[in-house]
Amino acid sequence: MRDLTALPKAHLHVHLESTIRPDTRRELAEVNGVRLPARQPAFDGFRAFAEYNSATRACLRRPEDFVRIAREFCADEAAQGTRYAEVTFTAAAHGERLGDLAMALESVLTGLREGGAEHGMEWRLLLDHSRRKPVERARRTVELAAAHPEVAGIGMAGEERFRSRRSPKSLRRTGSSVCIWSTTPAKRKGRTVSARRSGRGGRSGSGTESASWTIRN
Repeated sequence: MRDLTALPKAHLHVHLESTIRPDTRRELAEVNGVRLPARQPAFDGFRAFAEYNSATRACLRRPEDFVRIAREFCADEAAQGTRYAEVTFTAAAHGERLGDLAMALESVLTGLREGGAEHGMEWRLLLDHSRRKPVERARRTVELAAAHPEVAGIGMAGEERFRSRRSPKSLRRTGSSVCIWSTTPAKRKGRTVSARRSGRGGRSGSGTESASWTIRN
């Protein structure tokens, strides 16, 4: 019988914050002074899962925290036979929370580079944004993606009825494209981000829809 663990695999949808080892979570909470429940609660619905993830994100404070979880992600995936992974990370939310927009993303990229090289695993990083969150955060997410070539795309989640009617001046959307306009005088050319829609629902807002934006330099 073939060992399924040894078979090469591709992991095409995984959120980095949800892959943190329980021991790592406890250690980071202790180091960063975050109080966690003595026992992991049972997930009786999505809200409980979201609250657990929120507490997990609060444990991530320092650059080395983000490097560590990215390296451990690569190690754990490789141990399961994963040779290619597309991992999602909520970079702008961490940046706003910590007062340093780029730190979390750059630290995760460092960890992925190191872990990927150590374990022979190829990876692509996607940044995600919820339509329930302010459009200003969406703009920050797009700017982060544009500034870091290793970011392969952006995922938009949630029902379209939460989409803001106001768009920041630096982010223009027409049809299925987004143009990122540089705010620096020396770089005035726009960079196109193609949007691919998938999932249920439509512009009426019924159902759930996601969009992935692939950056083309």
